[in-house]
Amino acid sequence: MNRTALCTLPLALTPATAQADALRHGTKGITTLIRLEATVPAGKVLVLGSLGEYAERVEPGKDVQVHHSNRQDPPKLFLLSEPEAATIIAEAAPPRDEAEASGKEPTPAEIKARVEAKKQRRQQLDEQAQAFNRAGALCADSIERTRAAPDTSAYDTIRMHYAVKIDGASCSATVAKKEYLTAAGAVVAGPDGEPAAPPTAP
Repeated sequence: MNRTALCTLPLALTPATAQADALRHGTKGITTLIRLEATVPAGKVLVLGSLGEYAERVEPGKDVQVHHSNRQDPPKLFLLSEPEAATIIAEAAPPRDEAEASGKEPTPAEIKARVEAKKQRRQQLDEQAQAFNRAGALCADSIERTRAAPDTSAYDTIRMHYAVKIDGASCSATVAKKEYLTAAGAVVAGPDGEPAAPPTAP
């Protein structure tokens, strides 16, 4: 079985990282979608996501958005059993800290409580990672995504088609083609005049 160790990730954005993640002048945001070409065995599920951030079930033939993140680890694609997928999806996202989200200056007691809560969350993520590694077959350890493009680009969305091969407990996914789409959904040429749907080199 092809497995990977998942890293526990920072639980909240800081102002510095949020600012660093801002779009540069002369660029625009790009939506990245994936569409899987796969035959999934009964009782199994393909899951896209990053532990501690999000996890989402992906149905073959349907578009799913790849969420952008300031974190270093890119989203991954896993093959899981139905029960394992349900648990991972339910527990992947960090709990919302209402007090922190409000932007108010925290009291010393609130800071202490947050530190303790994040320690507990990190321990929980460690346990989830171990369970994920035991249960999950890694299909792709890095899902390609594009966050920005020159604001003169004709396309607003990039759709990545992945061919997924499942053989027993193992799984692999490779890029089959890439499409550049306008906001209206029309396929156009990509950057540097590359074809609208270039095939992946063998």
